[in-house]
Parts: sequence; C-alpha cells; structure tokens
Amino acid sequence: MATGNISEDEKTLEGAIEELRRVYDHVSNIYDQLRTKALAVIAGEVAIVTFIFSGDKENYTPIGGDRQVFFFSAMAMLIVAFGILMWIIATVDWKLPHGHIKAKVLLRDYPRYIDFLTYMNDDYVKVNKHCLPIVMSKSKKFNWSVSLLSAGAIILLVVTKFGGRL
Repeated sequence: MATGNISEDEKTLEGAIEELRRVYDHVSNIYDQLRTKALAVIAGEVAIVTFIFSGDKENYTPIGGDRQVFFFSAMAMLIVAFGILMWIIATVDWKLPHGHIKAKVLLRDYPRYIDFLTYMNDDYVKVNKHCLPIVMSKSKKFNWSVSLLSAGAIILLVVTKFGGRL
C-alpha cells in the first residue's frame, strides 16, 4: 500500500492496529479455551453422575423427606450446571475483523494508506466491542457452572453413597 515516507498519523494508526489485533487474538484465544474447558467439565460431569449412579441399587432416591430434598436439590444443581455448560459451547455471532474484501474493492474504497489504516482501526474497535462482552458473559457463567457442579456432585455423592449412615 504505502511506498515512501510514512507520516506520523500512519505510524500511530499502525501501532494502534497492532495493539487492537493483539486484543482480538487474546479474546479469541480465551473464547477457544473457555469452550475447551466447558467440554472437559461436561465430560467430567457425565463421569461423576455415572459413578454416583453405578452399583447394585435399584432405587437411587433416598428414603426420608430431608434426604429427598437434598437429593433433588443436588440433581437440579447438576442439571442447571449442564445447561450452562451447553450454553457456553453453543455457537455465537462471532465477528471477524476486516471481512473478506476483494483487492479491487479495497483499492477503490481506500485509495490512500491512511484511509485504509483508519478503516482497519475502526473495524478492530467494532469487532472487539462485539466479541469481548460475549467472552466475559460466558466466563462468568462458567464459574457459576463449576460451583453448581461441585456443590451438586458433593451433595449427591453424600446422599446416595452414604444415605442414612452419616
């Protein structure tokens, strides 16, 4: 694009674009890691439930009103945690910076290097403003799901494996 001298404005925009690109890459990486962790926790939840409900018992619902309240509360926690984790791995409207623009259109719309840099900067700002809240929301929900899963699994383990012996 640019040949020759680069103005101070162009240098400033190039630096800003590089920083915005790093932010976008960081947010994208966090989102990928969050989805991977959610899948691992889902697999762990299935394993925990399988362990708790494996064995010779024919009826896993404990006898006694107080134990049933704990049992069904723990089951509700596990179900809600599972639902949140499924929401985390669901697809979202993820934006990509500077889309797929053909070279002729790019050259026509941004004939000067400074125009192109301005477009890139504005596009990265727009994309980061769109994607960052998605990641923040899903990461907060992930923390809630892990807490619910842990509490539900512990309560369910105590109620089903130890029953009235505690």
